[in-house]
Amino acid sequence: TRSFVGTRSAPLDAVRRIDVVGVRWQQSEGEDGPTYTMYKCQVLAICQDERGSTRSLRLAETLGAREAPDTPYRAAWPLAEALAEALGVPARYKDYR
Repeated sequence: TRSFVGTRSAPLDAVRRIDVVGVRWQQSEGEDGPTYTMYKCQVLAICQDERGSTRSLRLAETLGAREAPDTPYRAAWPLAEALAEALGVPARYKDYR
């Protein structure tokens, strides 16, 4: 994945699982505006190195959806499922935290 501080990578055979992780947060429209819940999903590759240490690599992230938790899930799950199938690993969904 690419970030502002560089690129992280892992060999494909190090991927043990693909996770879709739901993330939610509160957002408001200005100081006096209403507060609402935003939802997004991250697609993560869970990797294990030769020493047995695990780490996650963020592969993709959906846009935030206002008050609609199903929208990010429906966008992220097909990608996770296809990646997991191609790599021969399980895919897992972790509900919104």
